[in-house]
Amino acid sequence: MRNRLRLGVIGSVLLSVLFGAGSAAHAAGPDPLNQLTLPAGAARVWVELEQSGLTGDAVSVGAENAGSTVDVVMTPTTFGLHGEFAAVPGSLKLTILPKPGAPATRPDLAVTVLDAQGQVLQSANLRLAIPAGPAKPGEEPEPAVPDTDDDSQGRGAKGKMARTGGEEPVWLALAGALLVIAGGTVWGVRRVRASREEVAR
Repeated sequence: MRNRLRLGVIGSVLLSVLFGAGSAAHAAGPDPLNQLTLPAGAARVWVELEQSGLTGDAVSVGAENAGSTVDVVMTPTTFGLHGEFAAVPGSLKLTILPKPGAPATRPDLAVTVLDAQGQVLQSANLRLAIPAGPAKPGEEPEPAVPDTDDDSQGRGAKGKMARTGGEEPVWLALAGALLVIAGGTVWGVRRVRASREEVAR
């Protein structure tokens, strides 16, 4: 009984450490709307705002890449708006603002980084909360922010940059750790039973 209790405590401690490490890794992840770091080979960036009925006169998108700024021209697509611009490796900051009179929206932001051959190097997805545009042209608009009330952010990279062929997901490591803990528990129980049977003899 003591051995079982001891194994249970050890398993709980290991799980707490693993889940804590996973949460810390998520908290340290980059915010696609704030600051990204484009990898070596980056040559072009796609910015997509996916929401039915979203028009180009509702938002303006700006990008600051390695010290240079550019206004990203957004064109209508079947799913919303698409824009792209030439980029170089280094920092990237996106700014998305509502235009005057535009209603508040909650589109999905998709950022895709490509090399000169069109191969995808990185991608990120995030649900945005874009506030309503100013009532008058001279008023300062509020920028878009990540939609913290969105339950669908569990999908994909959850706002983090995901490099194709990169590191294994945290959940894969957690699953492996759980299997190890379960195996150790079964082995401990069998050992206790075997010891009891020898004493009974």
